[in-house]
Amino acid sequence: MRDPVLLKAEVDRRGIQGIKLSLERMHAAMEMLGHPELRIGRTILIAGTNGKGSVAAFLEATLRQAGCRTALYTSPHLVSMTERLVLSGKPVSPAQLDDAASTVLQVETVLPGLLTGFELITAASFLCVAEERPDFAVVEVGLGGRLDATNVVSPEVSVITPLGMDHMKFLGPDLASITREKLGITRPGVPCVISRQKPEAERLIHLHCGLQASRIVAEGRDFQGSGTPECWSYKGLRCQLDAVRLSLVGHYQVQNAAVASAVAELLLPPADCEAALVQGLTAASWPGRFDLRQAWGTPVVLDGGHNPPAIEALAEAWSRRYAHRPVVLYAAKEDKDVGSILPVLERLSSRLLLTRPGRVAGHDPQALAALVHAVPVEVIPDPAAAFRRLASLTGGPHLCCGSLFLVGYCLEMLAGDLPDGGQRP
Repeated sequence: MRDPVLLKAEVDRRGIQGIKLSLERMHAAMEMLGHPELRIGRTILIAGTNGKGSVAAFLEATLRQAGCRTALYTSPHLVSMTERLVLSGKPVSPAQLDDAASTVLQVETVLPGLLTGFELITAASFLCVAEERPDFAVVEVGLGGRLDATNVVSPEVSVITPLGMDHMKFLGPDLASITREKLGITRPGVPCVISRQKPEAERLIHLHCGLQASRIVAEGRDFQGSGTPECWSYKGLRCQLDAVRLSLVGHYQVQNAAVASAVAELLLPPADCEAALVQGLTAASWPGRFDLRQAWGTPVVLDGGHNPPAIEALAEAWSRRYAHRPVVLYAAKEDKDVGSILPVLERLSSRLLLTRPGRVAGHDPQALAALVHAVPVEVIPDPAAAFRRLASLTGGPHLCCGSLFLVGYCLEMLAGDLPDGGQRP
């Protein structure tokens, strides 16, 4: 897949800014652009620590199967920026994104500061969606919620997936702080669908939504998914489904599919909902999440789980599906809590291969190796060499995890899109 040339160059140029959580620039940009965020259709805004991308994918596929025109905005991308915006099932074209980015850049000179890379992508994407005028826009929050660039939209439903410890530098040092930031996507009187949460987070969600008269639709009380991805059941607000085979595997998808189903029940006519859910949940695509691939003949599961709750869920999903302990290739961005993650991977794996995530700053794999004591370790700093090493091992499936950037890099290798990506291990 090809990247939009102008947008990629501008995002790369702005990378040095890092993350600047604020809505001032986005609100000003939306006003100068004629408020495209208000012309993107009935909008669903999804925040959370884990699972929000899978929920978004399940929900968009369901709405599309109901005959609706859809837009799906997610982040980050794995290989191409065009993955971030999917219009009625098809990635936006590079030319369309570049044209929209050019329009945003024309108004940027009068904004209160330079847009960040994520703000630029988001503004350009909202312009593209506004041109298409879909029935629904499913929007995944980038980071946090309250001050995230996506939070300029006016959601018809807000969604909060499981909350946990991640991005503490930006969202606060504890679960209460993180929960308050995520709750910034809610609106007075607008329904909020929530996954099952830790007690502290759930208490804060109920208090906040009660104060703004927002109806809560809660997993475990109002709806519930059960079973396995191969034989999944759902009991919801009106719908009841049995023996559905989810298109996304990994046991954590049992919960994500249920959350998406509850949102769909709020949006679709009852007569259309059950059939659309069955078709959407069995057809949704979300690469890089418990994603079994053939790496030059060797089975490898790619999973972008990158924080402690995600790695715990990944380990549970692995043990439910496979009886063996895999060789695990792992890399982490420099802000990740590797002290909590590595013990989980030691329990899961028979051997650890440690590398860098590629394209972004990451933990030094040699330093990571010093934290590992229970299993053999190999340090291979180059991610291409590390992935070829994993693919050279007999048996399998093996596991590659820890960063969506690493997963995207490996997918590019398998597609032959990197200079040495086509080499056999």
